Amino acid sequence: MGTDLRLLLDEAIQNDVAEEIMNASSALKCKYVRDIPELRSESDAAVMAYAQQDKRIVVTTEGKFDDKSFPICTHLGIIVIRARSIYRAAPIFKQFVLSGRRKEAKNCVTFINEKSVLIKCHGNHVAEIIF
Repeated sequence: MGTDLRLLLDEAIQNDVAEEIMNASSALKCKYVRDIPELRSESDAAVMAYAQQDKRIVVTTEGKFDDKSFPICTHLGIIVIRARSIYRAAPIFKQFVLSGRRKEAKNCVTFINEKSVLIKCHGNHVAEIIF
């Protein structure tokens, strides 16, 4: 399994933060919802459907994109960045990408914050990575 991640950055991520995330690593193959006219202002379900069709993991700062709204094994993955400041989101994400554990985000729901990463996978398996 390669470690490249095909990502779809949600509209909730501000432009400058999205740009930082897209430039965090050459291992990231990103698209941004705000750059896709048919997805702008669409529902989370429409964003997820597009991500599935294009084989991408959704990256967001919105808490409602989670394993309750989109159960594990019904998508290719969700990464939720939880930062005290929106401008901490990109550095936190980059720290995760460089941790060597990014491939674990595939087919799971991953919650990233300043101190740790929580990866929820099929069968209620949870992995926690402490920074």
